[in-house]
Amino acid sequence: LDVTRVAAEEDPIDAKRCFAARVAVALPADCIVTVVVPVYNGHRHVKALLDDLRRSLPAPHRLVIIDDASRQPEIARLLAAAARDKEFAGRIDILRNDENRGFVVSANRGLAAAKGHVILLNSDVRLPPAWIDRLLAPILADSSVASVTPFSNAATICSFPKINADNPPFDEIPLDRVDRHFRALDRGCADFNMPTGVGFCMAMNRRFIDAVGHFDAETFGRGYGEENDWCQRAIAAGGRHLKAPQH
Repeated sequence: LDVTRVAAEEDPIDAKRCFAARVAVALPADCIVTVVVPVYNGHRHVKALLDDLRRSLPAPHRLVIIDDASRQPEIARLLAAAARDKEFAGRIDILRNDENRGFVVSANRGLAAAKGHVILLNSDVRLPPAWIDRLLAPILADSSVASVTPFSNAATICSFPKINADNPPFDEIPLDRVDRHFRALDRGCADFNMPTGVGFCMAMNRRFIDAVGHFDAETFGRGYGEENDWCQRAIAAGGRHLKAPQH
């Protein structure tokens, strides 16, 4: 994918070469997904994420936000408004830590409150249309898939265009337009196995959450590497982890 061409041209992809249009897979009506979002400050990012979720988190999917004792007063106002928002009515839980505990403990509180499959999100991600359906599709198609991770500009082994790099965000290109080209990737360019998912945006199969438990807060403290450990435990339990190029 040539990012320069995507920015400069309306439709640069040649579908006859390596790409073909794909139709998003809709989740079954009885499939409930819980989106878990640990939050600590960063109110501008949180506001943008909540705006995305209002547009892209349809019922019956649930949202659990864990405020890790944020110091910014804007966070309390944003979360209070979200709790009252009719778009989230009856399907949002906002949990608050009495003191700052770090990402791992906060994520585990969210996992404990979750129902069904889980998508763990960092609070600074941006979400394209139909992202939930596309991220969960591999798990629903194959029960041995323990996690699915999409591309991002800064996501270690899932970074794009340079792997293991914090690439600058594509601020000059609308998110929906970048996503349109990823969605056009032919299924033959397909999802592939990884040694681990990446916790910035990771779909987690309920089967493996129940089988291996939550993140290891005792070992990983305030965070970093906890999803690698969880993913290795899931592999030991018969699971695998996918990178989904189309997502």
